[in-house]
This record gives sequence, C-alpha cells and structure tokens, in this order.
Amino acid sequence: MEDRNVSITISSAEVPMNPFVKDLVENVVLGLVKALKKTDPDGEIVIRIGKK
Repeated sequence: MEDRNVSITISSAEVPMNPFVKDLVENVVLGLVKALKKTDPDGEIVIRIGKK
C-alpha cells in the first residue's frame, strides 16, 4: 500500500492526529470504499460532511 496523506479538517482547522490515528482513519475509510461497487480505492478519496 502506498503512503497517503490523511487529514481531517473541521471548520477550516486541521485536526492533529498521531500516526496511530492516521492509520486507523485510513484503514476504516479504505475498508468502507473497498466494500462499495464501482469504486477505485487506489485513487484519491474525499469525504465531506456538512450542514444542510
């Protein structure tokens, strides 16, 4: 697996994460994406959750 840049931004502020948390977030998101049909987990993954 290639190295990925993992970041979480809330209200324009980046959330500090140690290597363990970065790996955890990466593995959880990749696991979700791999379970979806017609997705490319090797590409860039962007998830945004905002107010309606």
